[in-house]
Amino acid sequence: MIVSKFNQTSLNQQSKQILDQNQIPFNPETELAALVLVRTALERNLLETGPIQEPLLTVGDGGNDGIGAGDGIRVNPIGDVGGSGGGDTGGNSGVPKSDSPRGVIVRNKAKEDHLFDVLLTTLVVDKKAASTFSQTTGVIIGTANQTDQALKQWRKEQRKLKPEQRIDVLGFIPDDLQRLHKVGRYAENPDSQTSSSHQDGQTVTPPIAVEVKNGNIPEEFTDSVFANYTPQRLTIQGAQQHPGKLVQSAAMSAVEPPPPSYAPVLPTNLIKDGLLSIAQLEAVVYAGQAHSELLPNGSRKGFFIGDGTGVGKGREISGIILDNMMQGRNKAVWISFNEGLIEDAKRDFAGIGGDPGKIFFQGKTKAGNEITQEDGILFTTYSTLRGGEKKQANDLGQEGGKTRAQQIINWLGEDFDGVIAFDEAHSMGNAIAVKGKRGVRKPSQQAIAGINLQRELANARITYVSATGATEVSNLSYADRLGLWGEGTPFADVNTFIAGVTKGGIASMELISRDMKAMGMYLARSLSYDGVSYERLEHTLSDFQEAIYNELAGAWQIVLNNVEQALEITQAGSSGNAKSAAMAQFWGAHQRFFNQIITAMQTPRVIDDIREQLDAGNVAVIQLVNTNEAAQERIIADATAHNTALEDLDFTPRQMLMDYVRNGFPVAAYEESKDDNGNTIYVPVRDSEGNPVFDREAIALRDALLETLQQIRVPENPLDSIINAFGSDRVAEITGRSRRFVQTRDDDGNYQVVEEKRGKNSARADAEAFQANKKDILVFSGAGGTGYSFHADNTADNQRKRIHYILQPGWRADAAVQGFGRTHRTNQANAPHYVLPTTNLKAQKRFVSSIARRLDQLGALTRGQREATSQGMFTAADNLESHYAAIALNNFFTDLYRGKTDLSFHDVTKQMGLNLLDENGALSESKMPGIPQFLNRLLSLKTDRQNAVFAEFENRLVEAVEYAKQQGLYDVGLQTLTAASIKKTREHVVYEDKQTGAQTRYVELAVTTDVSYYDWNN
Repeated sequence: MIVSKFNQTSLNQQSKQILDQNQIPFNPETELAALVLVRTALERNLLETGPIQEPLLTVGDGGNDGIGAGDGIRVNPIGDVGGSGGGDTGGNSGVPKSDSPRGVIVRNKAKEDHLFDVLLTTLVVDKKAASTFSQTTGVIIGTANQTDQALKQWRKEQRKLKPEQRIDVLGFIPDDLQRLHKVGRYAENPDSQTSSSHQDGQTVTPPIAVEVKNGNIPEEFTDSVFANYTPQRLTIQGAQQHPGKLVQSAAMSAVEPPPPSYAPVLPTNLIKDGLLSIAQLEAVVYAGQAHSELLPNGSRKGFFIGDGTGVGKGREISGIILDNMMQGRNKAVWISFNEGLIEDAKRDFAGIGGDPGKIFFQGKTKAGNEITQEDGILFTTYSTLRGGEKKQANDLGQEGGKTRAQQIINWLGEDFDGVIAFDEAHSMGNAIAVKGKRGVRKPSQQAIAGINLQRELANARITYVSATGATEVSNLSYADRLGLWGEGTPFADVNTFIAGVTKGGIASMELISRDMKAMGMYLARSLSYDGVSYERLEHTLSDFQEAIYNELAGAWQIVLNNVEQALEITQAGSSGNAKSAAMAQFWGAHQRFFNQIITAMQTPRVIDDIREQLDAGNVAVIQLVNTNEAAQERIIADATAHNTALEDLDFTPRQMLMDYVRNGFPVAAYEESKDDNGNTIYVPVRDSEGNPVFDREAIALRDALLETLQQIRVPENPLDSIINAFGSDRVAEITGRSRRFVQTRDDDGNYQVVEEKRGKNSARADAEAFQANKKDILVFSGAGGTGYSFHADNTADNQRKRIHYILQPGWRADAAVQGFGRTHRTNQANAPHYVLPTTNLKAQKRFVSSIARRLDQLGALTRGQREATSQGMFTAADNLESHYAAIALNNFFTDLYRGKTDLSFHDVTKQMGLNLLDENGALSESKMPGIPQFLNRLLSLKTDRQNAVFAEFENRLVEAVEYAKQQGLYDVGLQTLTAASIKKTREHVVYEDKQTGAQTRYVELAVTTDVSYYDWNN
């Protein structure tokens, strides 16, 4: 066991002599002689003679460890190298050849010096030596078993020290010591690119010099949601600025990350040529730093890139993988949304100098076979990850099919310490069972597969990547490696974490991402919104449209009454489960129908606006959630069976209502029965062959209803409206539809409907036509928009301003934000103009409110600030799903019941399908609807009553908010305090992170504000 010390002065004096003697070219980088020593020892000893047989090097400072006066350096077996008074320390430390050596780097966080400015080199060959860890920083080399024992002892010693004295794990050197020299080996040609294969004898680039700088928290805050972004704690000489201006939320700008202590190993030309910008390099540095730490449970810590559109997440992933490959970790895994994105991955990896040929798709190898590639980047998708062989285990000894996740584990090996990047990580959002009003929502198979992969490969360097990482707190449950719960945290497990943060509301959610950044495991930057503009395009329904809406609302009232009647006729209403299922199906279809109807009703106004924008020289991009292709295919199948002409087909939303009545209307007969305990229950009637028996009266009721519904007027499907208005030759369609039916004129000028097939390349061809300025309108859906860019790219022929219509924002905040980012990206000639079409229908607030609430939560969880993801299109007033709204709703129904409004309690609740009374006829608190249900049922009311009911609710909401403000209880989110004077009266630390030293502080302020006096009469 040898522990010796040298300082920077002695290194500077002797580095030239060491370099000359070992025939190493002299350059400023190789003056970091500590690394040269490690390199020399390993290359000249380990690579030629095998495992360690004796101490590799000894460095001393006058008298320590058996060295004489004056600094001395000894490299064995090469011999003495310079220094006066250097002597032998004695004592050889043998390492058994049968046990593969490995290394660990540790760093004393109390020191602000660069890691290699003061280097203590320690050769660990026994457990006893670990006690010296509390005093040292440096490289630990020993056998796998010995270093495991030493690390356990080291952690034990660390717990005895104060946080500021503790040593952090900086990184693991690969188990194969034949590659260990790469960490300290310098390039003979600093400008050369380095192959990722790194066979022995090749040139290897040195770690990039990362310099710590003081934080740059703004001295003065504004009311702006965003602040301009530059790295706060690091600089890298020669690194170039990001090609697009970046911002972060004001909340995140007020938080500093920890000082950098990791130096990535990347080709030097990557910095010089700007292949990675300083912002992207920062992600590589902090990912490496997080990956160098272990969680208390022994797993390696992960890192989360929450960057938005325009930052270049693909290049950041590529940079992290390349950094690790250049340190000998020659395998990596890249998981993304779909197979087509492998081309983007190859482009990004090639863009930083990597070999795109190293990336291969897992799906090309059968699930039952072993992956044969010796190294490289395995690209897979979440849907592939959850799959495997469709082979069941049986009693004859046949084993079950191999899963894709196990196939990856077998290829990597259980001790794998390379990178696994979960791109589009929000795809694992449903990773835990969540109890809702309709029962328990089970976790998704792809989320389970992702979590299992993380747990099986505890040493892997996990990187989560998503601009929309979590909309609900429970969505974060896939991020096992962030250490947000478990040992060393206030939360025992993930369920405790979810419950605790949810209880604290959106204010607690805002703290999550800010704390993650402070602890060095999260970054969230996005392209600046300078030049981006926003508009609400409100369409006032015409008298004709109001009449149609009222007719449709009346039709659903008829359907509701018929459903209730059918439940009585069939006795299904006596079965609690059957009745609940029937009503849930009814209200689900009801909501989908009116969502489509309202979208259809505002589409003519959007079409008029598009015409104006095209005349002004702009182009239109229209965002939809879906195309209702499934309904279209059912219509076609029915038409084919009845030989119906294409011109007679009805592609309006009417089909949704007809489908519900046809398939969801309760017609199965029920009868009274007894359960095992003698209780009366109602069960479906079955014939002698076990088939369900249908009630004839209920069937007659259903068929009569279908005849009535066939006559009502319904507006045209929104997507068809747009294509028919402008023609398919002008509209690029980026959706998942396999075919469409468009109106054209025949030779005589008559309208005809023509079927157009849509192959798998149709969407890409349309996108290219739009960017080539051959089409001036583009429509994309959730299924079609992933992986495409529709911005005014400086390299595209079509650089006209994009007018981006969010015709259907949908329910999912993450999908909506992904859609916003299709037209706002780096290197654009014109920033987009966003348009949110709405109508004057109060019931539409049902759809706006839900997306607004989810965007608030998404902003809180991913940007530390609730307003940060709404893109200026939604305000706090749009989110009606708040605590104050719940109070207002309760007050409204109470006043309605007591006759304190001009509305009838019976009529309103009947038409909304609500039963709010108990068996005694009193208003039941437990039967009160929640805000989403109330807004949903509002859709059933005709426009006059709808407006009246909403006005009563809205008045009480204003009162509830005003009362909360007067009581000082209103949650306004992040605030900028402006006052005549602000003085800090008290401050203390309530929590400090042991690893990073990040603190949570309680600060009490004395605020003096000016008071204005107004004359009572004015």
